[in-house]
Amino acid sequence: MFRASSIVVASISLIALHLAPAARADVSVRGDSGLNSKVNGKRDGSCKAGVCRISGGRRGGRQKNILFHRLSELDTRGDMIKKIKLNVGARNTKSVIVGVTNRKGSYLTSPFVLSGKADLILLSPGGVQVNGATFKNINHLSLAATSHFKMGDGVFDVFNTSSDQLSSLSLPGQTSLSERADHLLIDSSSAALDHDHDHSVQGSIKISDQLSVDGDLLVVAKQPIKLKRAQLDVTGDLHLDSRLPDAVDIAAKGDVPEKKKRQNMILLSNVDANIAGDIIVSSESGVSDRSYGGLRIRRSDLTIDDQFTASTQASSQSRFNDSHGIWLSNSDVDAGSIDLIGRGGNSSRRRGNQGIYVRDSELYSDQDLTLKG
Repeated sequence: MFRASSIVVASISLIALHLAPAARADVSVRGDSGLNSKVNGKRDGSCKAGVCRISGGRRGGRQKNILFHRLSELDTRGDMIKKIKLNVGARNTKSVIVGVTNRKGSYLTSPFVLSGKADLILLSPGGVQVNGATFKNINHLSLAATSHFKMGDGVFDVFNTSSDQLSSLSLPGQTSLSERADHLLIDSSSAALDHDHDHSVQGSIKISDQLSVDGDLLVVAKQPIKLKRAQLDVTGDLHLDSRLPDAVDIAAKGDVPEKKKRQNMILLSNVDANIAGDIIVSSESGVSDRSYGGLRIRRSDLTIDDQFTASTQASSQSRFNDSHGIWLSNSDVDAGSIDLIGRGGNSSRRRGNQGIYVRDSELYSDQDLTLKG
């Protein structure tokens, strides 16, 4: 096939939830969820095996076409839970929003099925791990390790929003994935919080094994996003967005294990991806004493029918090396067009903080190919 632009690089430099121990699976609502959520027909319900059925919920939006749920647990690890089935109720349901309050996050390994076609937006501030789960009757899938979602003139709070407040929440008819990411990553510092809950918890997102989405896939977090040893098939667009706030963490004191000195805000490792639309990657790290690379792609093969766009900012103030903006190694990327912008961290004081670093990788573009470091 004719290539309008291509680049094969040996080495160039331009101006970088550990799976928890086995736990008992549980899909549950403890006490009154405040949103009439039920598991296997009970408001204070729990499901540990077989088919777990989620029903009830409360409706919001001007046309009552948004269904809200709040769960205490969403964990299907092991082989006991065979499937999750969520009843969307009315035929006009456009979106289903599920908030999970467990600070340890959500673990999805079993099929997740909606009773009718709708978008699914999962907010799990403790983090999300998807390992081989399948999703059925879902038009567009959003995975967010955040606790707040700006909806019209209001904000949905995973912990606090009551059923009386849902009528003021709305979703625009047409919203880009970038706009939705902004709404899911809203700064909640000024929001009124219930201090009986730990709202400061911020989990990461991990995707492994096989994931197929019939539509768009949006993944957002205020911690790293990791796709490892994964087969990813998306019939729409893929948007990955990680925004780390300013933080001084474990690297500030004493000796730090090598693996904890450096992380990547967005990591694709051993990923085989086929994306029918665009891939949009955005990451930004604030001041951190740990080294966070913006985007790392290693030992991966990405096929993108349309555009591959990335804009990343590595961490600043790190006392460790290798805060690349974008780092590609041993990977192949084939896209309609490629536009990469990477900004390294501490480039004037540390080694390995290039804006873009490409090694033993091949980039192919049918149209434009732009690298800005």
